[in-house]
Amino acid sequence: MEASAFIVPRHDIHAITQVEIQGIAHDLGEHRDFRRHQALAEFLPSHGRISISWTRLVAGQELAVHQHPTKSMIIVTGGRGKLLGDAPRELCEGDVVAVPAGVEHGFLTDRELVALSLQFEGVGLYEDEHSARVSFVDNFCGRLVKHQEDRLESHVSIPFFRMLNDGTLEDTECRVRFLSCLHQWSSAFQRMMFLRQGLVHGTPWESLFLRHFYEELGHNDLLARESQISITRADSAIESCASWFLYRTLVGDNLERLVVTHLVLERSAHAFHGLASHIFPSSYFAEHAIDDDVHHNMGLAELQGMTAEMFQRLLSVSEKAWDVLELMLERMVQIIREDSACSISP
Repeated sequence: MEASAFIVPRHDIHAITQVEIQGIAHDLGEHRDFRRHQALAEFLPSHGRISISWTRLVAGQELAVHQHPTKSMIIVTGGRGKLLGDAPRELCEGDVVAVPAGVEHGFLTDRELVALSLQFEGVGLYEDEHSARVSFVDNFCGRLVKHQEDRLESHVSIPFFRMLNDGTLEDTECRVRFLSCLHQWSSAFQRMMFLRQGLVHGTPWESLFLRHFYEELGHNDLLARESQISITRADSAIESCASWFLYRTLVGDNLERLVVTHLVLERSAHAFHGLASHIFPSSYFAEHAIDDDVHHNMGLAELQGMTAEMFQRLLSVSEKAWDVLELMLERMVQIIREDSACSISP
């Protein structure tokens, strides 16, 4: 029988986009093992058994850090990206990544990354998608941060944030009540900063929290001066919610203090001050609109390497922190729109 050359378009090779390992689904981007196409499987030699597959990640997609029992070679044929793992580096078209057996690695791109993945012994890594030859390194830090971003997405739709755009604060009395409520919380946050600094010890926590402390010091007084606040609102509901954050600062460990302060409060504050700075032309709001994003990212490296137990504990604490914060902001909306609900102290 006379043989002839043949062409197999990439899209004719069966693609898988995720693989399940121990009940957890992991994103692969777009993975096309050549042996999942009958003609190519018959053409490739079984002796020495090389395995070849197309793999593709689109913008923002990540193949999480993982390892496999056989060495692998990845040839970047298009796009750009980043190699993850112990030795991260940027990747571009033409780069060849050689991965020894057992080495942790992964890939991330903010554009598109297309590559050929080759293994030189045994079955391809994902040739049998129901029995993949990989083990993923759980990225609990990434999962925790992503959960906060997901929570923020719903957080900014609550009435407190809608109030910043619906014209409520165009009323002079509402603006006064708004600033007074904000000052009550800002003063409580200052106490929280003092308490955390008094409790912290050891590296890297002392220097990390001290930097944040110095950058926040006196902001409640700055708000009072710039907003010309002469009467402090002393609402018991706001005080109760603020006391919960003081309590968590007192009884939590440094990781809990980091998550509550930076991943919840500072993340919410960044969204808030970004909107409020367009309503209140003062350095307090303008500076916070920038600084809060920096504060939100402080200390994230300390969350690397957490265990599943630590992840669940920090996730639970962060959820409670979001709930209490939103309860406090809900109370502020009530006060701002109905002043009779708020007590006043000189």
